[in-house]
Amino acid sequence: MAVLIRERIIFRASGGCVRTNRCSGEVRVAMASQFSQDPIINVVHNSIRKGINVTLEHDCDASAVILILSAIDAMAYLTMPKDQRDVRPDDFIKWADQYIRFPGEEQLTGADLYGARCAMLHSFGAQSKMSRKGQCRVILWMTKPAPDSFQTRASVSIRHGFDRCAEGCFI
Repeated sequence: MAVLIRERIIFRASGGCVRTNRCSGEVRVAMASQFSQDPIINVVHNSIRKGINVTLEHDCDASAVILILSAIDAMAYLTMPKDQRDVRPDDFIKWADQYIRFPGEEQLTGADLYGARCAMLHSFGAQSKMSRKGQCRVILWMTKPAPDSFQTRASVSIRHGFDRCAEGCFI
């Protein structure tokens, strides 16, 4: 695990990633075929993604949501500025705004997802301090696709949420 503290990965749409050693500044490009040889990539693909899949397969829906939102936190950590030590809310929001996309016009914002993260992790619920202040929409996590979306709340299929996170985080 010590390697995770020193290295940062930026995933590229081309299927590869850029690895930067935070201490030495060394940059290495890894392609998809090299994922199994790379310990950082293995953590993302074989630990984070596998954990989410296991919770979904066993109908542990709330656990899946927490892991999905935690995965976004981990990706925000890997892409934060080199001189920064801890992930901040704006890092999470910026990463989610850049990489999480749902099909169709209606999109969740990074703020919506950060509010959902705070709600699930701090109160195991749907409302957060941000949603109560009107700074984000409440996300209602569903086990079946639910296209209904409103100005102050959005319904998201847990599986659909994972798929969007996986596209941003893991591909």
